[in-house]
Amino acid sequence: MPKKKKLEPSLTEFRIHFRLSDCVGLSVKYFMALDLEQAFSMFDYVCRKNNLDTEITKLYHWNRWLSRWEQYDLSEFSLAYAEKDYSFGFSIDDQALLV
Repeated sequence: MPKKKKLEPSLTEFRIHFRLSDCVGLSVKYFMALDLEQAFSMFDYVCRKNNLDTEITKLYHWNRWLSRWEQYDLSEFSLAYAEKDYSFGFSIDDQALLV
């Protein structure tokens, strides 16, 4: 009897829109991660490595079944991730919630 293949967890594509503290415009980063927390960890690594002062303004994940980007509500994450030691904050309706 042939062995069954072990299924690996699927990756999700995340799109993070963010503002640098000394810039007017927005920037975008894309990450492939298992979950949102892993994407945040990768974004945090980039911010710390490059000594960037950033605020996330929008956050999306790619829904591969519907072939579209779906936006997260940042107000849900800003409080849930407040206790984490991330080097970035969240900006909700131009009111910065620093993490």
